[in-house]
Amino acid sequence: MAKVTIKDVAREAGVSIATVSNALNDVDVLKAETKKHVLEVAEKLRYIPDINGRGLKRSKTKVIGLFTSCIETLYYGVLAETIFAECSNCGYDLMIHVSNQERNTMRNILGRRVDGAIIVNDLLSQDNKDIIREEEIPAVFLELEIKTDKISDALMESNDEIKAIRAKAHEQGTHAARELLQIINTSL
Repeated sequence: MAKVTIKDVAREAGVSIATVSNALNDVDVLKAETKKHVLEVAEKLRYIPDINGRGLKRSKTKVIGLFTSCIETLYYGVLAETIFAECSNCGYDLMIHVSNQERNTMRNILGRRVDGAIIVNDLLSQDNKDIIREEEIPAVFLELEIKTDKISDALMESNDEIKAIRAKAHEQGTHAARELLQIINTSL
């Protein structure tokens, strides 16, 4: 089945593409019944907006990227949850990109698929970090220094160790997300 486009919604609703766009984006220029009709048609057709196209038009994706090469421990789960909560509070989604392929990571960052990036420091070479800085891409490079030699959940021996790792992840995630969102907001 082909993807339903805004043109399909306009044709089915018997209105212009601009009218569909205004209805979907809640622009206050339409009559209430026109807007309601367009939204009903869009729902009936199961129309889903193209997020990439929307991001290109607005030059903002409202997505923050967390780029890492690992998510297997308790630390990363708490880190991601914390960053997600901070992003969500500011109207952003979080994309978690897990890869040890530096080229793919750079493609996502330089391709502006995200408005900003939180990057685990061991993921990128210094040359690529310099490129991100030169391109003035909002980014926070996250140092991961956990003060315990027992990181794997399976090796935890006490609740105190678990609490310490959770607290460290929460602290670093909150700080990184807030710093990145501040950078993004000041560059608007």
